[in-house]
Amino acid sequence: MTGVLIYFDKKNTPQTHIYIDAIKEAAHSRCDDIHILDGYTLADTDRLSMYGYIAVFCADKSFFSSAYDPKILTILKEHGLKGGSKGCVLTLGKGLFSGKFARNVMNGLESCGFIIDYFNILKNTADAVRAGENIG
Repeated sequence: MTGVLIYFDKKNTPQTHIYIDAIKEAAHSRCDDIHILDGYTLADTDRLSMYGYIAVFCADKSFFSSAYDPKILTILKEHGLKGGSKGCVLTLGKGLFSGKFARNVMNGLESCGFIIDYFNILKNTADAVRAGENIG
């Protein structure tokens, strides 16, 4: 199965890339091939419909907020996220309201018809490895 990990991080922090590397290494146990895409820099030719599994990693979370950037849904819809697509949602566990932030992201994606089979709030690299093992 070919999977894709789409991450959203405006600041492009080193911590996000550490988590992405850990997820990618662990995901090879269930996915033949996993592609990593920066959600904010997707090209017009990048289509999500060709992937069997879509992992959405939202690393943009402010300390006091539980709201996610609505551009995330717009970007995913414009690049082929369709009803019936299967995947998971990963968020960072930083600041207050991390659980509510994850729930809001999942509700937004499910409203588009995205089927979520797994979610995780990443607090350290061990969580990222565990999340990677469940991709696919």
